[in-house]
Amino acid sequence: MREFLNADTLFNTIAMLRPERDGAFLVVEGSDDEYTLERHVDSSVTIFSGLGGKSELVDAAVKVGQKDIALVYFVVDSDYDRLVDPPVMHAPQVVASDTHDLVMDLIFVERSAIHNTIRAHVRGNLQRRSAFVPEKIVADALGLAFPVGLLRLLSVGNDWGLKLRDFPFGKLKSSPPDPAEVVELALSKSPPIAEGVDVPAALAGALDKYKDRDWSVVGDHDFFAALAKVLKDSELANVKGEALATTFLAAVRCQSIGRTGWFRELSDRSAVDAGASCFACPCANAA
Repeated sequence: MREFLNADTLFNTIAMLRPERDGAFLVVEGSDDEYTLERHVDSSVTIFSGLGGKSELVDAAVKVGQKDIALVYFVVDSDYDRLVDPPVMHAPQVVASDTHDLVMDLIFVERSAIHNTIRAHVRGNLQRRSAFVPEKIVADALGLAFPVGLLRLLSVGNDWGLKLRDFPFGKLKSSPPDPAEVVELALSKSPPIAEGVDVPAALAGALDKYKDRDWSVVGDHDFFAALAKVLKDSELANVKGEALATTFLAAVRCQSIGRTGWFRELSDRSAVDAGASCFACPCANAA
């Protein structure tokens, strides 16, 4: 694993190593993505992990394209790129997630890993574990996180500067969440926004506009934090979102990876560019 502080050092290392290695280079945003992919790629593949976030990868991809360096793919989260107007476009070397991010893609396309994650953390609750329905827990968590994700989208699109990192889901008293309560919690952590901006009204309108795009709106950190609250409120388990995310990543198998759009795109593109897929699936993790 190599980690880079900016696009220039990332690009320079890629340019230096490319002539020395035959396999594809996969450049991912962070350690979660690296951990998820490294167990499923061909042994010839080199994975790089960035520290500077998505912008670092996007900028480095432009440089790679300008220098026409082959077999380098940048795998990034879509975030809100397809939802803002106009949509954000990237260099051809960039492969983006199908939903909000790569982890949410894995939950969306194949439910067994997230269901098993929930069951693992509920297993000690002998009184309730036979009665709960994992898919309902997933739906409730998605619904809880949805207005928070929309606030993030609205904040980005309108340059509100809301501070939504580590949103305090545990403080929400309403279920399903009252949009006004979500806004109140968000504003209490944020600097004042422009006078006359009606954030609750904007959120109410967005809830209707994007009601069928919840998987593109909700990010993995919000989802797992919301999942932790749903499990606690249902008296099923008392666990932190970070622990749920860790369990989920360990549970991901080939059947989930292979159903994502980015798996197919990377596999197809590397097969054309190098004569073989950059993935090794089905692999040892298929069991």
